[in-house]
Amino acid sequence: QYLKSNHSNRLTTTQKLFNYIKEFHPYYSSDKLDKAYAFKRIFKGESYNNKKLMDTLSDLHISIKEFLLVQEIKKESIERDFLFLQILKDRNLEKLYLKQIGQSKTKLNENIKQDLWNYLDLMKLHHLNYFLPNNKLSPEQDSIKKAMKNMDLFYTATKLLYSSELYSRKNILAESNQIPLLEATLTFTQQQGTTIPLLHQIYSHTLLLIKDKNVQSYSFLKSILLNKPKVLQEQEQKIILTYLLNYAVGCVRQGKTIYLKEIFNLNKVGVEHRLLIENGNISFTRFNNIVDAACKLKEFDWVHDFIKDWSIYLNQDIREGTVKIAKAIIKFENEEYESVIKALKDENYSIIDHALRAKWLLLCSYYEVFGNSSIVLNYARAFEVYLKRSRINSTELAIGSANLIKFVKKLAYGKTSKDTLYHEVSTTEFIFFKSWLIRKIKNRS
Repeated sequence: QYLKSNHSNRLTTTQKLFNYIKEFHPYYSSDKLDKAYAFKRIFKGESYNNKKLMDTLSDLHISIKEFLLVQEIKKESIERDFLFLQILKDRNLEKLYLKQIGQSKTKLNENIKQDLWNYLDLMKLHHLNYFLPNNKLSPEQDSIKKAMKNMDLFYTATKLLYSSELYSRKNILAESNQIPLLEATLTFTQQQGTTIPLLHQIYSHTLLLIKDKNVQSYSFLKSILLNKPKVLQEQEQKIILTYLLNYAVGCVRQGKTIYLKEIFNLNKVGVEHRLLIENGNISFTRFNNIVDAACKLKEFDWVHDFIKDWSIYLNQDIREGTVKIAKAIIKFENEEYESVIKALKDENYSIIDHALRAKWLLLCSYYEVFGNSSIVLNYARAFEVYLKRSRINSTELAIGSANLIKFVKKLAYGKTSKDTLYHEVSTTEFIFFKSWLIRKIKNRS
C-alpha cells in the first residue's frame, strides 16, 4: 500500500519486485529467488540485466526504509518530540519551542517506570531550555543546574549498569577489566542512601551482588522484582531476574541446595510475567536450566506444562534437540537412567551447550547403571578428550565439566576415601551435578 501511495515516487517495477519477494517470506530459501529467474518473472520479455535488478532492489530498500521511518514517526515518543523541537528551532519559533519543551518534560516526569534514559532525555531538554534558538541564553540558571543534575544521575546509573555487565562477563568469560571511577560512583550512591532514585539503588545492589556476592543485595533485588515490578521497565525486570538467577545458581553449585527453591520461584516469576523471552524466543540454555531446577524439586507436572507451553518459543532449528534434552533431564531425576542413555547416546549435537548437557547426563547415568565398570571410565576419558578439543568460551562450563569428570572417575576407581571425596566435592566451587555427586558419596559403602 505504501509503494502505491503518494508517499513514494518509486517505479511500478519496485512494487512488482516487492510482491514477488514477499511470497517467499519468512525463509527466502526458494530456487525461484535466483536472480536470473526472478528477473524473468518480474521484467517479463526483457533480457537479464543485473544493473537494472540491483537498481530496483536499491529503490525497494529506500522505500522500505522510508515506510518504517514514517510508521515510527506516527508513534508518540520522546524521539519524535526531539525531532519536532529541532524543526521549531530551525524555524526560530521560540514560543512554540519553549512550550514543546515544557510538554516533553512533563511527559517524562510523569513516567512512573524507572528508566535511565529518562535522565538523559531530561538533561537534553533542560539543555535546550537554556541554550535557546538564535544562540540566545536563558536568563535563569535553573535549567542548566537541572541539566547537570540529570547528567549526573544518567552517568551514575549507566556506570553502575555497565560495570555490572563487565563483572558478569569477568565471572563467565574470565575477562579482566579495569573500571575507572567505579569506587567513587559506588561511594556516591551509597552516601545518598534512599534519597537517590530507586533505579540507582537497584543498579548499585546489582553490582554488589555480582561483584561481592552480597546476600543483602540479593534480598533487596528480589523484593523489588516481586513487590514493585510496575515501577520498572520490562528490560530492567529482565536484567534483575537474570542476575538473581545467576546468583542463586552459583549458590547451588556451591552445595547450598536451599537455593533450588529460590531458582524455581524466580523462574515461575519469569514465566508468569513473560520475562524469559528475547526477540520472540527463549534461549535453549535458559529453557533447560528451568527444566533442571524444577526437576530437582520433583515439580514434574509443572515441568511438563512448561515444556508444552514454552517449547514454541525455542528457535525452530534447535527446538527438537532442546526438548529431547529436557525430557532426558526429567528421566534422570525420575531415576530412569537406562532411558536417558537410550535417548542420548547416539545424539551428535553441534551446539556445545547441548553437547555438554547430554554428556553430563550420560556420564552420570552410565555410573548409575554400570557403577565401577570400565564403561564409565572409558566414557569419562572420551568426555575429557571432547573438552580439550572443543572451544568452550565459558570458564564456568569448562571447569564445571572437568570437575564432574574428575569426581565421577574417582567414584568409579573407588580408591579415595569417602570422607576425603566428600570434602573435595563440597569445597569445589564450579562443578555440575554437585548434589548428585554428594548423594552418591554419602550412599557409598
